[in-house]
Amino acid sequence: MKQTIRRTLMKNTVISSVVDHSRIMRGRYYVKPFLNQSSDVSLGLDRQHLESLIEKYRDYGKGRSYNQLDVDSSGKNTANQILAMRSAGSAKDFLEIGCGDGHIVGFIAAEGRNATGVDIDGVRFNQRYVKYGANLICADASKLPFQDESFDFVFSYATFEHISDLDSVLSEVYRVLRPGGHLFVNFGPLYNSPYGLHAYYAVPVPYCQFLFERGMMDNYIEEIGQSPIRYKELNGWSLNQYCELWNRFDTKFKRIKYREWSWLKNLDLVRQYPECFRGRVANIDDLFLSTIQTLLQKVNI
Repeated sequence: MKQTIRRTLMKNTVISSVVDHSRIMRGRYYVKPFLNQSSDVSLGLDRQHLESLIEKYRDYGKGRSYNQLDVDSSGKNTANQILAMRSAGSAKDFLEIGCGDGHIVGFIAAEGRNATGVDIDGVRFNQRYVKYGANLICADASKLPFQDESFDFVFSYATFEHISDLDSVLSEVYRVLRPGGHLFVNFGPLYNSPYGLHAYYAVPVPYCQFLFERGMMDNYIEEIGQSPIRYKELNGWSLNQYCELWNRFDTKFKRIKYREWSWLKNLDLVRQYPECFRGRVANIDDLFLSTIQTLLQKVNI
């Protein structure tokens, strides 16, 4: 796999970066001719298509349900992966942005580290993880309630795709990190990727945000008694917007690692219904680049 960076979009030197250009080129080659065939545009497929595609992809939705054992196992494994990072090895004070119920930061605390998690929805906090030693705080990540230089390592999983004001969040992370401290983020699926709407529980159809009107999906979800899709909890950002974000902070953070994951499995839907996608994304790569991971180090100005 060729290891390189999106040099046209991102500045600064990256020590280790992984962008699988062979997969990206396959994705572009697979769908570009269909998107360029004509200028026909559709506002969405009908209800019959919605129901038939839900039936086709229903098993994926079932696979997204978790029990407490799954959550604990995931939290422990992720915590161990973080603690195994060279950049986190000597860190004493950890902060998680968007900690959810606390299942990752709780297991970091269980290993004897000072671990704090913040989430804007404190209702989800699980007191089991507090008993492990985690400090769970309901707070807005753009206004962190901590003193300057309070943490050695800040991390976040599956959260950045939900935050619209990421500039404020990165500014706050920079403030609370100690000199030389690290920020590690792993987030996705990105909004324009197959499951970017995060609606697996009710509409497990890849690219449903392109294929169907919101009103139709909302009516269907209400009829089956599921919780409504929380559109406002997604920032809708493109890959270019994230790259520009890193560039705006290249004097404050040094990028140590950068990686992208592509999801090509469902591009057949783009070829089958190209009229639903035309003019909806500025970059074809947005349709299959699903996840971003990066490790940043605070630079003293």
